[in-house]
Amino acid sequence: LAEACQFEVITGVARKSSREGATCGDSYSFTSVRDGKYLLALSDGMGTGARAAEESNAVISLLEDFLEAGFDQNITIKTINSILMLRSREEMYATADLCIMDLVGAAAEFIKIGGVPSFIRREDKIEVIRQNALPIGILEEVELENISVPIFDEDMIIMVTDGILEAFSVLGDEEKFLANFIATLDTTNPQELADSIMEGALFHTDGEERDDMTVMAGRLWKPA
Repeated sequence: LAEACQFEVITGVARKSSREGATCGDSYSFTSVRDGKYLLALSDGMGTGARAAEESNAVISLLEDFLEAGFDQNITIKTINSILMLRSREEMYATADLCIMDLVGAAAEFIKIGGVPSFIRREDKIEVIRQNALPIGILEEVELENISVPIFDEDMIIMVTDGILEAFSVLGDEEKFLANFIATLDTTNPQELADSIMEGALFHTDGEERDDMTVMAGRLWKPA
């Protein structure tokens, strides 16, 4: 027997590489994991191109494998950090930005290791989720401080990589202006929301990607 999930999730993603035709150094995942939980994850590898993609892909693949096997998320992050530290003597690192939604218990847990702020759009309000921590693969010990928030019907969870946030810096306070921009978007379709945020970011960079850019948006709803 298993407890019934209170929510279902649908996800949209928009992604651009730093240069036309180049490999995007950002990687992402959205998938159901064990015990009624759903994972949204972003990873931004060091720099751009194939090398960055290799690092971010490694983080995302390991996250999926460990969480699906039932490992605790904190143990998972610390283990991935150790693996990256051992992979090479060269400087190699990537961010790990996770939102693990408990669709049974109606809560979301955010873990940010080098990730930029995330946003929850709830009715006419935007909640900002932020946490300061170095990317994984830099220090031998990773300091984790999980952020847990309740989730509600029709919440929209938006996660971005730093390329998106930096695009809004031309307006001043990048976090504030991105949050305000999200509040103006009149859609409950997560793919439309992700595409609109990407379009807004490109508008502020005159259509040129200065860094890899990724937006992931997840919509929660209660099934009838």
